[in-house]
Amino acid sequence: MNRWDPVYLRYLKQTKFTFKFPTQILRKVASSFSGGTPSKEHPEYWNGNIPWASPKAVKEFYLSDTEDYITEKGLCSSSSKLAAPGSVLLVVRSGILQHTIPVSVCSVSMAINQDIKVLIPNDDVLPAFLGYYFIVFNEILLPRIVKHSTTVQSINSFELGKLPIPIPSLSIQKQIIEILDAAYAQKKEKDHQSEELLESINIYLLQSLNVDLVTDAEITLSDRIFYIRAKELLGRRFDPRKYSQKYKKIMRAIDASIYPKKSLREIVLNDVSGDWGLDDTVEDPDLISCLTIRGTEFDNKFNLNLDNNRTKFRKYKKASFNKIELNEKDILIEKSGGSEDQPVGRVAFIEKDMLDNYPLAFSNFIHRIRIDDKKAVPEYVFEYLRLMHNIKITEVMQTQTNGIRNLIMQEYFTQTILLPEPKKQEEIAIHAAQMRKRAFELQMEAEKIVSDAKVKVETMLLEDEQ
Repeated sequence: MNRWDPVYLRYLKQTKFTFKFPTQILRKVASSFSGGTPSKEHPEYWNGNIPWASPKAVKEFYLSDTEDYITEKGLCSSSSKLAAPGSVLLVVRSGILQHTIPVSVCSVSMAINQDIKVLIPNDDVLPAFLGYYFIVFNEILLPRIVKHSTTVQSINSFELGKLPIPIPSLSIQKQIIEILDAAYAQKKEKDHQSEELLESINIYLLQSLNVDLVTDAEITLSDRIFYIRAKELLGRRFDPRKYSQKYKKIMRAIDASIYPKKSLREIVLNDVSGDWGLDDTVEDPDLISCLTIRGTEFDNKFNLNLDNNRTKFRKYKKASFNKIELNEKDILIEKSGGSEDQPVGRVAFIEKDMLDNYPLAFSNFIHRIRIDDKKAVPEYVFEYLRLMHNIKITEVMQTQTNGIRNLIMQEYFTQTILLPEPKKQEEIAIHAAQMRKRAFELQMEAEKIVSDAKVKVETMLLEDEQ
């Protein structure tokens, strides 16, 4: 049945693309099937030797392994099916379909769940060429095949089957695959260099501060066992991580540093919690509209990402805004949110160019501190607090209620800050920022390599616009 969504029909009219080669609709060049999930109530269905792919597994283009495995019994007792090597896996139901069509090509046989569709192209279409078709034309294809609901995005199977697939000769298909394979290999290498550089920032900071941090490899079984007198816990919060030998060793390493020490509270000029404000659609000339920073904008690798399409503008009364207006060199702390593998306590730094376009505020899940620059260099404190989060000191400063993790600000402010002389603080901050900048440049170079390859492939496949 044809789709009568007016937004969809307008998009089709405005975005037409014509291929240089003969085309055929997808359902004519590839057969397809979906899978299923073995019951979690039967442990014997799981942890076998058959890779089982769900949407979270579809990350690498050539997929050879998965996080989850099922048994032969689990495969036979469910609607899950095996995809043979060379099959194209397409995620058809996931929130990621808001902006990306995840696709992989199986390198080995694997079972799949119900949120993945397997495409098996005929002899005229190479599997990797079909997979790359969805990647190269991602932005054009998304509005054509993705439907939105109140729960989660999914692909419209009827519209998917109608997609025009260009069919150049096999030699040209192989050439396109080689171009994109090479681009993604270069991207992977630059991404790896970027990750290594980011990880080395922690090492640089620890070495600069003469902190000999204990590694996980040095943590023995006996280190995981601790004893504490009951009277020592009276009136205190009990978190076993705080009394573990691992945590104590980290704190002893910090305390052993040769540099002067102060609590965070001693170097903070002032601090305040955020405010979520009012919806930006509220009409009132006395209200101030500004971009309101949430945990969503915190970038774990770099700093703040204020250019993404998920940023929110909110409105505030002048008195409220005056309390939470952000200034250059302010530090933001994520005090609520987090996840199983990411404790709260992430930090961000307000740089001058962030304030050029619009006023900035921050949500009630964020806390702002302003460093007294007569006592410490703000850029250095930001790097130091980020280091403390990276080595998971903040894990022992949080509670969890109703699935939300909350930073205990009273404990956070008591943490020790190592304070070399101001000149050394500046040197440390500048060098760490330069390392992070280079890591970002490597990431951008990686993205450009792939972007250029996609443009090259588009030129090979699409007719020139008139």
